[in-house]
Amino acid sequence: MVVLYWKNTFSGVLHVIVHLFSINPSDIAEGFCDVTTVRKWINGERIPNVTGQQHLIEYLERTIAENDSAAIYSLTCEQIESCLSDTALSTVRELENRCGGNTAMFVTSVLRLCFSNIKRKNKKQKVKVFKTERADRGGGRKTKAVVFDFDGTLTTGKPNRTTWEN
Repeated sequence: MVVLYWKNTFSGVLHVIVHLFSINPSDIAEGFCDVTTVRKWINGERIPNVTGQQHLIEYLERTIAENDSAAIYSLTCEQIESCLSDTALSTVRELENRCGGNTAMFVTSVLRLCFSNIKRKNKKQKVKVFKTERADRGGGRKTKAVVFDFDGTLTTGKPNRTTWEN
């Protein structure tokens, strides 16, 4: 679920950036890959490999830096935030504060965040989580993870019923 969320977030962010900066997919693909591959990245059908990620980051850094302004930065932050759930929103706002008005740095930081969370292929690898404070606990304790065991993988129930049914 977490990996799928970040794949969708990546394509949503990339879609926003391509439209906001009027980037043609063929410009991204030029000298690197075919246009169909880039369109699949934008539509969420495919995620770039490590080399593709690096190429995309470098291309966006150059392109966005040429068109940067305070108004563009504000609009970019607003549009990217609309792609995120409440959980990721606090982390992205933290990135926004660190970038201090540099649109290219903000965009590439968000994409790197997506990539780092998509990399998790093995279920035993630790998932990067976003800490959120819970107001109802008072002591500033932070939620690290929420786990649902629908089919008895982590716990066992009665032989004919799943943990969820119990």
